[in-house]
Parts: sequence; C-alpha cells; structure tokens
Amino acid sequence: MPRTRIESRWQPGPRGREPHQPLPDVALSGAEKVKWDFLRTAWREDSRLPEVQMIAKGLLLGCFKNWHRFAKMALAYARDGVRYEGDTPRTGGEDIAGFTRPGTIADDLIRGSDDCDLKARLFVALLRAVGLEAEMLPVVELSAAGPVLAHVRGSVVINGKSYTGEPSLARARLGEVPADVPREQSDGKWAR
Repeated sequence: MPRTRIESRWQPGPRGREPHQPLPDVALSGAEKVKWDFLRTAWREDSRLPEVQMIAKGLLLGCFKNWHRFAKMALAYARDGVRYEGDTPRTGGEDIAGFTRPGTIADDLIRGSDDCDLKARLFVALLRAVGLEAEMLPVVELSAAGPVLAHVRGSVVINGKSYTGEPSLARARLGEVPADVPREQSDGKWAR
C-alpha cells in the first residue's frame, strides 16, 4: 500500500499569545504517539538551554528586533548550522535527545549533525527563547502498518500570520513547505 502524507498547518490562538489551537487528530498511537507527545513540547526545555539562549541573543542583536528577520535567521541557523544526517545510518535507529537517549539538543549542536527532529526543535526553541509563538508540526504518513510520524517541522506566528519553517531542506525559506522548495536539477531530489 502506498504511503499517504498528512501535513498539519498550525493556526495561532485567538489573541496571538494564548495557546494555539490543537492540531488535527492524526490518529497516532502507541510508540508514534509517545514520540510526538515528546517532540511537540520539547521546545520548553530546549529554549531554556544556555547554548540556545546564547544563539538566540546573538541572532536577535543582528536583527534589531525585526521579528520576521529574526525568524528567517533562526530558520537559517537550524537549516544550515546543523548538517542533515539521518539517524539510522548514524546510530542504527531513531535517535532523539532526551527521548531515546539521555542528553539535550546541546550535545547534538556540538556534534553538528542530526535529522529533522533536532533541526525543527532548534528552530522552535530559538523562536520561543525570544518570546515568539512557535510550535512543532507533524508530518504523518499512513502506511499498511498504520500512521507513522515521518517528519517534523516548525511554525511561527509573527504579527498574527503563521509561517512554516522547514529546516531540513537546504533551499527552504520561511513560509515554504517541501512542495514550494525547488529540487536539484541533477537528480530531482531536495538538497539537504
């Protein structure tokens, strides 16, 4: 059975700073639901890490409190400052700091490589560290075995408008989802 992707688009709460509206029920269960429940809220701890705070403050200094510019810089840092490397080739399976192993995303930042979960967590944590409303977004694939959490990305609200942040694709800009991002001419794949 071919896989079908379900992608969530997050909408801000009614008054901007209130909690966001819940994402649609994507019917994750078991280990996939536990993984998503962890990733969905991991930014709370991540945004308090001294390393994340220091990066966020540095980016903010160069953006002169222009929040849209800051979100672009946070996306660029998460996208380009951490090399994309899938977990399975590196560790033999899923590897999520604080979930499948002890540690924090600071350990992954020092290593300098990871996959979509770290990149999205870093993007959201940087935004949250300066007080912007941001959330993780799931991408769920429906397979013969049931729904699986296939990918995560981030979303931020600036002046009441929601923007997607896809830090796993090298050419992605703020507000773009994979369908908007150009593929490489040589092989038709996305650059990572």
